[in-house]
Amino acid sequence: MTKRRAGGPREHGRIDKPRGSFRLAPDLTSPGALSVAAAVERVVADLERQERLGKVSRQTMVKLAPALRRFGSFAAVYGAGTLADVDGDLCQRWCTAAKSNGRSPSLPGRGQQASVEGSNARKVLLHAFFTTCMALGLYDRDPSVAVYLPPRTSRDYRPLTEAEAERCRKVAHQRVCSTLLPASAGLALRGVTTAELAALQVRDCFPEWGRVWAHGGGVRTAPRWVALDAYAADAVTARVAHHVARVLDPADLPGTLLLYTPKTSDAPGAKRQGATCMQLARVLQLAGLSGDVTVRPGSFTEYAATALFAESRSLPAVAAALGMSSLDAIADALRHDWRSEHAVTGPPGVPNQVRPFSYAGVVRPGDELGDA
Repeated sequence: MTKRRAGGPREHGRIDKPRGSFRLAPDLTSPGALSVAAAVERVVADLERQERLGKVSRQTMVKLAPALRRFGSFAAVYGAGTLADVDGDLCQRWCTAAKSNGRSPSLPGRGQQASVEGSNARKVLLHAFFTTCMALGLYDRDPSVAVYLPPRTSRDYRPLTEAEAERCRKVAHQRVCSTLLPASAGLALRGVTTAELAALQVRDCFPEWGRVWAHGGGVRTAPRWVALDAYAADAVTARVAHHVARVLDPADLPGTLLLYTPKTSDAPGAKRQGATCMQLARVLQLAGLSGDVTVRPGSFTEYAATALFAESRSLPAVAAALGMSSLDAIADALRHDWRSEHAVTGPPGVPNQVRPFSYAGVVRPGDELGDA
């Protein structure tokens, strides 16, 4: 079972972080003197700059900017006029506050209780906010590190088993003449992510050669050629034929989206990805797997990683095939402890001294040094 994970530190796909000692912004008299609302606008402007550099995806900014502004209004309601007034208690209250359900964007608490997943997402947002504040010289602290939340168990999922994957292949053909679900399932079982499924065009498909060109999924998955098995190649061939028969102008065929038909030309990426997620969820439902809380659309990619590792026994080979830059992410999916396998051992009889860490590397109260 695998939790949603992040790769190792790298410049691409990571927001700017403070470097060296804290340097106060020239127009401030002290750290935290700026109002929360003004700080939010400066952070949003800087993140938009980082978006232009490719460090932050557009899909992230669409969600992040409004959420930060809601936090600014929330802080004002609870009496935090400046950054210095924001403490761990306020951050905890924001992360665990009930949803407003649209009744009051500045004062959550009247609607449905926030989910564990939603609370953790808010914590990640706050950490990004205060990290950027430190990089901009606005504030020298991150009070969000004091927030304690339960683990995100609702995000846990596992790879499909071989039997489950075969079941998904069969039920995808349940509808006569259907080409959408077989192509979606076949490609997902070869490691094409939902974001990449949504971006695939007819011009990217070479089923006669057993290849499709995956565009990459944001900043975590690199563009690459994906090798198809016989099932996926046949499914893609049928899907391309479906479009050939329906596209009126042959010049429009290469740019036709393979697995998504937008109602408008400017449909956002999140909506397209949501559509492909629903396609895989439909396959899981037809396969009788929708009641299993450990199975998600991400289980298709996990299955691909497991199958590729069984063939190659090489983490770098699996990472290259799935376009992932982090060996830790691949090892996590495979439950393969490659670090321990290659770690340097200590002197005989001397235990490893490990200091437990919580979020952001802050030692929890009561933690002590212990044996590994």
